[in-house]
Amino acid sequence: MITKENETVIILASPFEQKFDKLATKLIPLIPMWMTPNKITVLGFICGIAAAISYYLANFHEFWLILAAIFIFLHLLADSLDGSVARERKLTSKCGDFLDKILDALFYFALPVGIGVSSYAHFEIVIFSAIITLLHYLLLLLWSLMKNKCFFSFIGVFEYHLIFLVLTVLTYFWHHYLFKLGNYSLGWFDLILIVVLPLSFIDFCISSFKLFNELKNS
Repeated sequence: MITKENETVIILASPFEQKFDKLATKLIPLIPMWMTPNKITVLGFICGIAAAISYYLANFHEFWLILAAIFIFLHLLADSLDGSVARERKLTSKCGDFLDKILDALFYFALPVGIGVSSYAHFEIVIFSAIITLLHYLLLLLWSLMKNKCFFSFIGVFEYHLIFLVLTVLTYFWHHYLFKLGNYSLGWFDLILIVVLPLSFIDFCISSFKLFNELKNS
């Protein structure tokens, strides 16, 4: 959970994310005291941008896909640890919360763009991932501000990272297109996102309607 002034914002993370966070907290004793939560956040963001750049570099050699997968995992790990370290060492702050949120938003935009400019996906398909993810992120912040709790959708933070990590590994081992749909030669990223994005948008609409009703009845 995140504390702000005298209030507590309850984060309803997915079961998978809760288990991952629990495992990640076991690493806290290994983190030196000089490594502050904000430094972990920035390091995680650097890994996220490195993942986006790696997709572009994969145009020249597919080995960069493996590095992209590693950087995505490191971003996920840092995204879990920064908050855990802040709470464990009583270093929570509004500026740290802001830094975490703004850098996460930049990551959620940069990663699909990096994939879109690679030769392994169609930009016009992948860019919708950035748009819908940012819509979900905006809604999460609105839940936090207006209801003091953050919902989790069927694609949470952990699931988001896992999807792109798995698709990256699959693309590395099979980077040829899977089949054609009209003039489009669809690869792993295109195929899965075509299925997932409509479901994610429906989930966004349902969650928005739910928040609207809760605010209306409060």
